[in-house]
Amino acid sequence: MDFLVIILFLLGVGIAIYVAVRFSNWAENLAQSTASTAASQAANEGTTPQPLPSSTTTEEATAHTSRTGTEILHNFLRQKACTIEQSEEKGEWQQSSFQYQGGLFEAYSHNHRDELILYHSPTTIDYSPENFKWVQYICQKMTVGSLHVKLSHDYDNENDLFIFNFQVGGAGIREDIIEYYLSLLFGAANQLKIEYKQRDERTYEEIVEQLRDRALFLRCQQYNEPMRIMAQYKHFNANRLTLSQAITSLFEAVPVEDMLSLTIVSERGTEQISQRDKIASFDLFEAIVKKHNDPIIASDIPVVITLDTTFFHYTFTLHFVEQTSNNIFIRLTAMKVQYDHLQQEMPDVVYTPESVSCLLCYETNEEHSFETFGHQIEIARQACRTGQKLTDEQEQLIILTEGNLEYQLLEGSRLAKHSRYLQAIALLEPAYRRLIQKDQDIVESRFPKTIDAAYQLGCCYYHLNQMDKAYYYFSIAYKADRLDASYMYFQLLYQMRDVHLLHELTEEKNKMEKILQDMAKRREQLDEDEERQYNNIRDYYLFLYKLHAEIMVRDERYELAYDDLNYLLQYEQTQEYAQAKIDELDKIIPPEE
Repeated sequence: MDFLVIILFLLGVGIAIYVAVRFSNWAENLAQSTASTAASQAANEGTTPQPLPSSTTTEEATAHTSRTGTEILHNFLRQKACTIEQSEEKGEWQQSSFQYQGGLFEAYSHNHRDELILYHSPTTIDYSPENFKWVQYICQKMTVGSLHVKLSHDYDNENDLFIFNFQVGGAGIREDIIEYYLSLLFGAANQLKIEYKQRDERTYEEIVEQLRDRALFLRCQQYNEPMRIMAQYKHFNANRLTLSQAITSLFEAVPVEDMLSLTIVSERGTEQISQRDKIASFDLFEAIVKKHNDPIIASDIPVVITLDTTFFHYTFTLHFVEQTSNNIFIRLTAMKVQYDHLQQEMPDVVYTPESVSCLLCYETNEEHSFETFGHQIEIARQACRTGQKLTDEQEQLIILTEGNLEYQLLEGSRLAKHSRYLQAIALLEPAYRRLIQKDQDIVESRFPKTIDAAYQLGCCYYHLNQMDKAYYYFSIAYKADRLDASYMYFQLLYQMRDVHLLHELTEEKNKMEKILQDMAKRREQLDEDEERQYNNIRDYYLFLYKLHAEIMVRDERYELAYDDLNYLLQYEQTQEYAQAKIDELDKIIPPEE
C-alpha cells in the first residue's frame, strides 16, 4: 500500500510539471504574437511601438499626479523662496509656520488629500469691556461679509490681549489658489485696521439695536414698494378695494408686470382679464355688489377670483354675509400657493398654504362719501376763518390741509374702529407714507397724526394676523411713548416668542418703576391730569408684571412666576388674576412648605 501511494504521488508531480511547462510556452508564444502584431500595426502607421504598462507603472503614475496638500504647499514655498520656520506632524495633518511678504502665517496641510487651511494673526488689542464688545461685533461683521475668510479671536491671559485670527482654506488647492488665499488674508487684515480706526464708542447693546433696526428695515422694505403701486389709484373711497391693495395688505406686493391672468367666476358667468393694469386695479366689490340696483344689494352666490402671477397662484372667495339698512357685509377668504412649475420646491408631504379671512363692508348710503366729507372740511375752515369756536371733530378736520389726506386718515381710523381692517389699511397706508415724508424723525415727531397712523396700521395688521407688518408699525408707535402702542407692542412680542422680549420687558419695567417712584414722591402735588397719568402708568406697569409672570410660567421658571404673582396680589385690579394663576400653578407644582 505504501509503495502504491509513492507511485501515485510521483505521477501527480510529473503531471503538474508538464502542465506548468506547457502553460509557460503558451504564454511566451502569446506575448510574442502580441508584440509582433503591435509592431506590424505600428509599422503601417509610422509610429514607434510602446510597451504595455504594468500594474507597477500605473501606481507610480497615479502617485506622481495626485499631490497632497503638504506637497503643494512645499512646492509653492520653494517657488516663492520662502522657508518653513517650524513644522510638526498632527496625525494626518502637518502644522507649519512660514514668512510670506513680511507676514507670519500658520498652515495646516493634509498629508493624504489636497486640503489646506491657512491662519494669519496680524494684530492684537488690549482687553477692556468696551473692546470686548467691539471685538465680538467686528468678528461677526467681517465673517458674515466675507465669502472665504473667517475672523475669530483668542484671549492672551498673560498679556491681557485679544488676538485676532483670520482663517481661509479648502480642498482641491493649487499653487495659484494658495497665493490667492494669502492675498485675501492680507486684504482682511487691512480692512480690520480700517475698521478699528473708524470704530465708535457705541455699547454692544447699541450695536445690537442698530443691527436689529437694519434687519427690521430690510424686512419691511417690501411694505414700501407696494405704496408706490397703490398710489397710482387715487380712489380713496371706503367702498373701493382693488386687487393690488388686497394682495399687498394680506400677503406681499406683487408688481404689476408679474400679474399674468385674472379669472372671475360669478352669477354673471366667467370673465377673464389679461391686461395687467386692469388686473391690479380690479375692484373686488364690483364682483359681488350690484351697485346699479335700487336698492343696492349683493349677490348671494359666492364669487371665486383666481390670479396667476409669475411665481404664485392666488384664490379669493367672496361670500355674502348680511345686509342692513346701511351696510353690506362680505366675507373675503384669500389663499396663496406656489405656482405649478415651482411645486417641486415644496418636498413636504403636508403643505399648508398661506391663507387669511376677513370681513369687508360696503356702505350703501352716502353719509361718508368724499364729497360730503369735503363739504364738512370747508365748513370747519370757514368757522376757523371767522373765529368761531370749533367742535372737536372740526379741529381734527383742519389739522392737516394737504389734498384728501384728512379724509384718508379719519376715514381709515373710522374703518379700523369698525373692524374693517383691510379697507382701513387701503386708506391709512398711503396716508402714512405721505406723512413720513414730512416727519424725518418719527420718534421726535412734531406731527402726532403720523404716530397715530402707525398705531392704527399696527392694530389692523395684528387683527389680520400679519405679525411682521404689525411689529413694524407698533415698534414705531412704541418708541414715541404711546401707552396704547406699548401695550400692543409687548403683547405682540409675547405672541411672536421674540428673543428680545425678556430683555426689553425688563428694561421697560425698570423704566416705569422709576417714573412711578418719582411721581409718588410728589403725589400730593399732582393735579387731576397728572393723577390720571400716574394711574395709567401704574396699570401699564402691572400689565408688564403680568406678562413677565406669563413668560416665567411658559418657560417653567415657576419660582420666579410665584414672585411676580405674589407682587400682583397687592393690587386690587390684579388680585383676581394673580390668585387664579397661583391656584393653577399649585396644581402643577405645590409650593414649598
